[in-house]
Amino acid sequence: MGFGESVRGDDVVQGSAFLARQLELIKKRVYARKFPEITSERLIALSDEMDPGAESITYQVEEAVGAARIISSYADDMPKITVTSSSETSKVVQIALGFDYTIQEVRASQLANRDLPDRKAIYALQQHVQLHDKLCWVGDSAAGVPGLTSHKHVPRMTSQYTWDASSTGDQILSVMNLAVTQTTRISKGVEKPNTFAVPSEQYSYIASTPRANSVSDRTILEYFQKAHPEIDVEPIPQHLDTAGTGGVSVAVLYNRDSINVDRRLCSPPNFLPPQAKGLNFDVPGESRHAGVAVYYPFSVIVVEAI
Repeated sequence: MGFGESVRGDDVVQGSAFLARQLELIKKRVYARKFPEITSERLIALSDEMDPGAESITYQVEEAVGAARIISSYADDMPKITVTSSSETSKVVQIALGFDYTIQEVRASQLANRDLPDRKAIYALQQHVQLHDKLCWVGDSAAGVPGLTSHKHVPRMTSQYTWDASSTGDQILSVMNLAVTQTTRISKGVEKPNTFAVPSEQYSYIASTPRANSVSDRTILEYFQKAHPEIDVEPIPQHLDTAGTGGVSVAVLYNRDSINVDRRLCSPPNFLPPQAKGLNFDVPGESRHAGVAVYYPFSVIVVEAI
């Protein structure tokens, strides 16, 4: 080994040690940073049964049908809940996005005794969690990851009217009310939805448009919420805009109790120790996700073409 190679090796070792210390500070800053809301974190319960080492997830999908009724004292036709059960398996996918620093960036920060910039780490973390959010809502069929709106067991209905100025307030309300009625009908009254996730554009329209032509009339959303105060109507940016068949927009009505549906975050974003590579230090980032599990499909209904 020549003199130049020895100096170069010491430079890399010292840079690696400095970068490792800096990364611990960067991680603290990045993980404490507030990002735009990831709606699935608030509206879909997180499973507490995930194993970071799992390659696939298998769970039981159940459909319960039945309702209590009054019977006579001598009746022998006891009403019963009917439950059908089947196994569902979804793949756990590995998600990767890291960042890097050049050796010169590390050297310059070290000599100036200043922290390395954290913008690359912030962007990498944001991209990880945004993909997690997308997987929860729409999944990824090519990767075998189910989302809430793409789960194969979830019932679907098609809206007769688009939720915009081409439809009247009463027409839009009729679709929203029908979705509630359908959920109750197909489950024989067992399921009670409490969340209506709607694309942001359609949400803005129903939240600002009077039900009728009168400017003093209540909005479409206010009418719906007065009729169904138990249902939270929530705007969802991006993911629902093209989540339907042929790329149409969808809304999803469901009961968000964890007994019905949960999200499967197997491993949150994690940045690994830096690795010297050429004239850079690479910082690999990885996370693992399996979309959502829907245990009771009749607790969910997807409304297409809104």
